Amino acid sequence: MSRSKQIKNVWTGILVAVIAMASVTANAGSINWGAATKISGDSDVSTSGGLVYGLKAAGGSISEVNSTYFGFGLGSPYVSLSGIVNVSTMGTASDPVLSADYQAVVGSAAYGSVTTATVTLNGLTVGHDYQVQAWINDSRNYGDGRNGDISSTGGNTVNLDYNSTDGTGGNGQYSIGTFTADAATQAITLASSAPQLNAIQLRDLSATLPIEWSTVATVSGASDVSTDGDLAYAYTFGTANTVNTVPFVKASSTTDFDGSGNITASGWQAIAPAGTGGSGGMTGPYSDIINNFLYRDGTAATATLNNLTAGNTYQVQIWAQSNNSSRYQWVSGGDGAGAVALQFDMGADNGQYAIGSFVASSASETLRIWGNQSGQINAIQVRDLGVIPEPSTAILAGLGLAGLTLRRRRSA
Repeated sequence: MSRSKQIKNVWTGILVAVIAMASVTANAGSINWGAATKISGDSDVSTSGGLVYGLKAAGGSISEVNSTYFGFGLGSPYVSLSGIVNVSTMGTASDPVLSADYQAVVGSAAYGSVTTATVTLNGLTVGHDYQVQAWINDSRNYGDGRNGDISSTGGNTVNLDYNSTDGTGGNGQYSIGTFTADAATQAITLASSAPQLNAIQLRDLSATLPIEWSTVATVSGASDVSTDGDLAYAYTFGTANTVNTVPFVKASSTTDFDGSGNITASGWQAIAPAGTGGSGGMTGPYSDIINNFLYRDGTAATATLNNLTAGNTYQVQIWAQSNNSSRYQWVSGGDGAGAVALQFDMGADNGQYAIGSFVASSASETLRIWGNQSGQINAIQVRDLGVIPEPSTAILAGLGLAGLTLRRRRSA
């Protein structure tokens, strides 16, 4: 073969490879939408993978449906909207009747007076597989005969009916799509005579879920403070005090809470002025530990729990509170999946706390906190529950003890 022909073959191979790579890149972020499905009950809400965030158009308070949290308000920083800027109630679904929380999720919508709108999902991890679920519903008589398309560049298009019975009280539809993130954002296109979106959730199908959250509750009294296992460490950005036998140490740094390295942090902005967190209706020591906070406006920040023993099970409890009912935050493991939502003011300045557990795989475990306006930590504690045997191990140990007891009785 002549040298010129060899060179030509090499360049042809390179060109083919470049075209193939470009084709893969162009399709990597496309969403494959599933069939349009009628809104019918709580089990509609997918629980695949780990929740990154769930959002509803309606304001007021966080809703929980099928163990999935929906924060109030569609928009920044979690999603960016173009073309849908108004919010309105969309009637009450009654075919079938929905639970109160599910009705709160789909009962209002963001809409626009355009024919094409864009919803951009933020906070993605490149290379992760995601699932997105979108709801469109108008249970008023205005929903009769209305429908709209949902799609993404390079993906398929699904048509969703705003009111599947074309009558007052009719239920709309939802679709579930999957995609692999090729960037930190993913655009979704809505096309209709008046595009709208009632709710949306994003779930990470690739992430590990190190922390299992078991409790989200409103601040109510000193007994809120867990005493399970043994205290590893506890910190407050309020005033140091002891609550329910747990001594909370004063934290005074945005990067290393007390200089010991127990909890190191990244991305935090500042510590609020004393008393900014409010009392939460509490008095005395409990009020002291929750009346101030560390905060970060707009973007996610992290807190890394250190000095853990690999293989041990730990419990983490975190509080968020201020006198602003329009604020809430997502708390998750470091990769952002498996999140729970905490609202800063549930009434009378009472915020919320969450309790989760995890098995330490190393000497540290990271939390990610991402607020709709700001994320914050008022207080946090970590408790060592020791080594908890697997159920199968515990059963075998029990059978062994039972056998030993039986042998001793027989020999007696």
